[in-house]
Amino acid sequence: MPLHPAWVKNISRRVLWAALERDITKEQRRAMAECFDRQCAYCGNPLTDRWHADHLVSVDSGGFNHISNRVPACPRCNEHEKRDEQWLRFLESKCGGDTALLKARRMRIEAWMRRHSPKTPPVTDAQRSAWRQEVDALATAIDTAWKRLKELGAG
Repeated sequence: MPLHPAWVKNISRRVLWAALERDITKEQRRAMAECFDRQCAYCGNPLTDRWHADHLVSVDSGGFNHISNRVPACPRCNEHEKRDEQWLRFLESKCGGDTALLKARRMRIEAWMRRHSPKTPPVTDAQRSAWRQEVDALATAIDTAWKRLKELGAG
């Protein structure tokens, strides 16, 4: 992966979020894969060893790391296609107009979400606001340092 300020900022957001909320466990990942029959929740392709636990709603958009907000996704869907697209809209595009397929996949995802829904949000609004302030400050510092060093170098 090429080193770039956007990559550093993405990693930084994840690291700072980990101070507020733990990531899912290996056991939860295993249960997730089994519930979805070891298939990508979006395209239905078999999961490889390097499958992703995708956020249905990104942390930046108000989601959590909690298992209720995660589904198994193949790297192609998660890294190259979905990006920050709303999960249901993305699922619709992956089902290509097949309403029965869309209904089945949507019902499976929504059942997973309900089954694992936390009683209280794992992170408060105040914690999220503090996280956002730290992320924004760090992003500004990274951009400033990048600009200064870029001006000194040839790259």
